[in-house]
Amino acid sequence: MDYLEIAQYMAAAAFLALALVHLLVWFRVHSEINHLLFAVTLGAAAANAIAEANMYRSDTIGTMAEALRWYVTTSGLWALATVWFIVAYARVKTLGRVVAVLISGALIVAMLINFRSPASFLYTELTGLRQILLPWGEQLWLARGEDRLLRIISEPALGAVLIIVAEGGYRFWTRYCQELCMA
Repeated sequence: MDYLEIAQYMAAAAFLALALVHLLVWFRVHSEINHLLFAVTLGAAAANAIAEANMYRSDTIGTMAEALRWYVTTSGLWALATVWFIVAYARVKTLGRVVAVLISGALIVAMLINFRSPASFLYTELTGLRQILLPWGEQLWLARGEDRLLRIISEPALGAVLIIVAEGGYRFWTRYCQELCMA
């Protein structure tokens, strides 16, 4: 097992441990939906780390196509969970909620297409693999293929996730500063 793979499995284990803690808190206090959303976000991040490790180890086009399908699915689930956690926790207002619904729609469409595609949502066809050698000698594989035109749907949605996260971070910061000033 290589260093990158070990790091990804360690990250997945940490994500799952934190997800379990927040899930247990949510079981105690059902009114705190933020704990459930955070547990789902962490669970999706753990699944994504494992899917990415599997993708890097895929050395045939068939295994890469399957690994890419799982990687795209777990990435989409992570993005969905993250958006709704930020919306709920930061108490994002109407415009942010509309953006979250649009992001969710685009990601759900991308994930549905991903399940029906022979080469994942990212590619119409895989044409080969590219081997990457990391500075410490570890090698991993990346897909080569014909880009799917529909990626135009998901890439702005993923960019919009950053906007939601930035707005949520700003709301966290201003709320924290207000509480600090009032103390």
